[in-house]
Amino acid sequence: MSYLVSDFYHTFSHGLKIVAGMGGVSRAVTNVGILDYELEPSLKNKYFHTNIHANQLIITTFLYAKDNPFLVTDAVKYLIAKGASGLVIKNVFHIPLHESLLRYADSKNFPIFVVESQDIYVEQIIAHVSRHSQLLSDMQFASEKIRLILSQDFTEEAVKQQAQAINPSFYNEFFTAFIQLDDFFDLTAFQRIYDAYAKSSLNQIGNSLIYCQHGLLLVCSGENITQPCADPLVREALDVLLPDETDLSVGISDLHLKLEEFKTSILESRYACQLPGISGNAIQQYSQLAAYKIIFPFYNSDHMQKYADELLDPISDYDIENNTHLLDTLLCYIQLDCSLLETAEQLSQHRNTIRYRLEKISEITHLNYKSFSAMEQLSLAVKIHRCSEKR
Repeated sequence: MSYLVSDFYHTFSHGLKIVAGMGGVSRAVTNVGILDYELEPSLKNKYFHTNIHANQLIITTFLYAKDNPFLVTDAVKYLIAKGASGLVIKNVFHIPLHESLLRYADSKNFPIFVVESQDIYVEQIIAHVSRHSQLLSDMQFASEKIRLILSQDFTEEAVKQQAQAINPSFYNEFFTAFIQLDDFFDLTAFQRIYDAYAKSSLNQIGNSLIYCQHGLLLVCSGENITQPCADPLVREALDVLLPDETDLSVGISDLHLKLEEFKTSILESRYACQLPGISGNAIQQYSQLAAYKIIFPFYNSDHMQKYADELLDPISDYDIENNTHLLDTLLCYIQLDCSLLETAEQLSQHRNTIRYRLEKISEITHLNYKSFSAMEQLSLAVKIHRCSEKR
C-alpha cells in the first residue's frame, strides 16, 4: 500500500480546498517536488526540467506566473504529462485559476489544491509527506520479511539475517506478541496505530511494531528482558495502541535467547493468539498452552481430524437428533479439568444433570468418563476440536 493523495488531503483538510481532480485522489505519492523556476519562459533554454518526476506531489506559489496566469495552464499540462500525482498551490499572489484549467484537470483526474490557511507551511507538507511515504514503504518491507520467514524453509542463520533486516538493533533476548484484529485492518489503520507507538515509551531501539495480515506483531528485545516482563509490556502496548478496543485476542511467545529462533517465536505468539478462550483470558501466553503446544501445529492433519471426528461426531449427531447439549457439556468439563462441580456452576445445571450427561457420553463413545485413560482420549479429541474452532 502506498501513501495516497487522499491521505495528504485528509491530514491537511482543515486548511486546503480541492478545486479540481477529485477523481484522482487515489494516486500514489512517493515524495514532494517544488515548482519554482523550472517553467519560467526566460529560462527555457537553460534548464531541462528534470526536477519534476512521476508520483510527486508538486507545491508551488506560481511566482513566475503572477504576471501571466495562462502559464498556470501550461504548467498543469506539463505536470500531467510527467505523471505528477497532484498540485498544491500556495496562492499568495492571488493568481486566478481559469475555469478551462479546472475542467481540464477534472478531465484528467489531476487533483489541484489551494492552501487557504496561513498555518500550513511548505516545509510542513514536505516533512509530513516524506515521513509517511517512507514509513509506509518501511512497513511493507517489514511485513514482507515476516511473510518470507513464515513461508520459506530458511536455515536458522537465514532466519536471523531476515530478522536483522527488519531491525538491526534486535537483541538476542526477545519475545513476540501477536494482536489479532478484524478483516478490515489495513496499512492505513496501522499507520495511525504506529504514530501512537512512535510517541510512546515502547519505541525503543530493540523493539519493533510490524503490520501483519489481520493484526500486529510486537517484537520486544533487550539485554535484561525476562519472561515475567512480557505480560505487563503487552498490556501497556494495548493501552497505548488500542485504548478503545475491548474484544482482542493476544498471544505472547516464550522468551527466546537467540534470533535464530525468530520464526519459532512468531509461530508461538500466533498459536497462543488463536487459543485465548481456552484459559478465558484475552491475553494468552504460549507457556500456558500445555498440551495445545504439540496439538496446534498439527491439528489440521487428516489423522488428527479423523481421530476427533470418530469420537465427537456421534455425540454431536445425538445432540442434533435429541435436542440435547452433550458436546457442550463435554467441552466445558474438559476445560474445567474434569470438575463436576465447576461444570455444573458454569452451565447453570444441577450436578446430577451433568453426571447424567457424562454417563450418556460414555454410553455413546464406549469411554467411561470415570476412567483416566478414557478421559485422556476424549480430552485429546476435544483439544483438536477446539483448535479447529479457533482457526
